[in-house]
Amino acid sequence: YTISAPFGNTNHNLQDTEGYELFQYKENTATWLNYKGDDFAMESGMGYIYAHSGNVEVSISGTTVTEDFTLYPTVTEYVEELKGFNLYGNPFTKNITGEHVAGNLADGYYTLSNSGSWRAKEMTDGIAVGEGFLVQALGTEDVTISYDKPVAPRASDNGSIQINVANNIYSD
Repeated sequence: YTISAPFGNTNHNLQDTEGYELFQYKENTATWLNYKGDDFAMESGMGYIYAHSGNVEVSISGTTVTEDFTLYPTVTEYVEELKGFNLYGNPFTKNITGEHVAGNLADGYYTLSNSGSWRAKEMTDGIAVGEGFLVQALGTEDVTISYDKPVAPRASDNGSIQINVANNIYSD
């Protein structure tokens, strides 16, 4: 799974059991860092790949992020196959879409399926709480994940009623 920490100053139990793998992709060195057996602090807004040989319940806690979040992509010239690809994560405790992510980016993003293959997504597709996503930066300008960006209403032509529930913090 691609995962992320929907908090700042995180605590987690990802490494409390045997049989796990935990990776973070670093575009500037074109390497997957394996955190197995190492002390590890999850960074809010960054994505990770987590796998476990069994069914486990993981917990992640920390300080809730309620403001726009800025990330600093890398685009390394000598990185050929994954040039500009950065693994980010939803830093909030609410679902967002790719439309919340702004910067000099290629259209669309990728998530990892349960079978371990990458799935292409449209920017209008959802990014769940705690989900990581792979996006290609076309330049090194800052990437901002907006906390308050309103989600575009979804049209329906099947005779159903669409209801939008909103307050000053969240809209769904």
